[in-house]
Amino acid sequence: MEPLGVAHNGVERLRVEGEDVLVVGCGPIGLLAQRLAKVMGAKRVIGADIEDWKLQLAKDMGTDVIMELTDWTGIGRICECSGVAAMVNSCFSYLRKVFKCVTIKTVHGRRMYHTWEAVEALLASHQVDVTKVISHRFPMSNFREAFEVLFNGTACKIVMDPSK
Repeated sequence: MEPLGVAHNGVERLRVEGEDVLVVGCGPIGLLAQRLAKVMGAKRVIGADIEDWKLQLAKDMGTDVIMELTDWTGIGRICECSGVAAMVNSCFSYLRKVFKCVTIKTVHGRRMYHTWEAVEALLASHQVDVTKVISHRFPMSNFREAFEVLFNGTACKIVMDPSK
């Protein structure tokens, strides 16, 4: 259910229906936020990242437009998922005068139950396929190799199997 629940919480708060949405960062949360924005009725979803392979994954998952970040302005909704301080600070330069911006954080408190139920319904209806963000699977016994892949920047989401 996570990181889908985290992405859902942020996108739901943006109220994306009928809006163009820029999602900065095409990691697991950003990719799922892009898909959720589409499911929640965004007019156009734009995925932005600095890694070509992540942009290709966004395109493969149905994002309308992919882009490397440039000097561009005028979007009404931004979902910042990169977690990079410089990107968080620069997001405001991409916004139009009337906007909503959210930085994705963890879900806690009362929203956790709402988010869980909403995400469970999205998964059951097959509107969101979380398997597309899983780039690697490792048995727990290969944890060193998993961490090497994680730290070399070639992984999107790693799943480790504790039974192996």
